[in-house]
Amino acid sequence: MIRKDKAFTKKKGIFCIEGSWVNDHRDSTSVVKALEFIKVIEKVDVIHKQCHNRTTLLELINDSMQKKYSKNSILYFAFHGEQEHLFVEKRNKTIHIDEIAEIIGDKANGKIIHFGCCSTLNISGWAMRRFLKNTNALAISGYNKDIDFLKSTLFDLLYFQQCQRHYSIKSVINEMRKYHYKLGKELGFVIHKWK
Repeated sequence: MIRKDKAFTKKKGIFCIEGSWVNDHRDSTSVVKALEFIKVIEKVDVIHKQCHNRTTLLELINDSMQKKYSKNSILYFAFHGEQEHLFVEKRNKTIHIDEIAEIIGDKANGKIIHFGCCSTLNISGWAMRRFLKNTNALAISGYNKDIDFLKSTLFDLLYFQQCQRHYSIKSVINEMRKYHYKLGKELGFVIHKWK
């Protein structure tokens, strides 16, 4: 496939896969309300799927790459994380981002893969380029340190808003630096685009 620096569409729907945040069924911590907000404000399609185990995660990643979800060009992982990993099954097990890249295969052409997780992208630029090469994604983004849930969710919304306003990832990066540099630095936000 031909890689491009620009998304196929200006408006980019979001396909969010969200893990469990706490081990208490009474707790309703979730990014779903934030996604409803961006859906209304930016008028984009949002799919939100809850994920409580590894099997469901693998199925949802595969589903997100289907042609019928091609307009949902932001794949958003909202999980607990650590360096190079997402926690699944109530933090008992992890999945490595290389395994995620393997499941995606080269089907992410034109997509932005965002890890809204603590420290998952505490990796080298080389590892991010490898992820992009293996998935054919337009960009990979996320955080390279532990993050506050509220601040990072708000930052995700600001980021997704900029993604709606530009075809070019370079333009998104420039706008994020111009308007949200301080918060991005505090959270350890990183983004790597296909060159």
